[in-house]
Amino acid sequence: GSNLNTIREVFEEYRNLDFRNKIPNASGNVEITTNILGDEIVKMLKTSSDFANSLSEESGKLQEAVNALTQSSNSQAHSLEETAAALEQITSSMQNVSTKTSDVITQSEEI
Repeated sequence: GSNLNTIREVFEEYRNLDFRNKIPNASGNVEITTNILGDEIVKMLKTSSDFANSLSEESGKLQEAVNALTQSSNSQAHSLEETAAALEQITSSMQNVSTKTSDVITQSEEI
């Protein structure tokens, strides 16, 4: 087996979140388990990193979709404002036509 200083050094590196080193020529249970522990932690960190990268990518896509939705909503709101203004003009024109029609009817009755 390795000397205890080597095991202690590897554990110290693990404590400092450095999981790159291993106990060389591990033969005892503590040495083998320490190396396995380091390998498993590296796998977990890799998986977490992959999830984080995927989440970052998907959140970027979501941000783009939100921006497109916001732009579309603003465009629709503008179109609705224009439609409302056009309806007001049509209503006003219809009222003018109605008033003029009433005037013509009144004038024709007077004739």
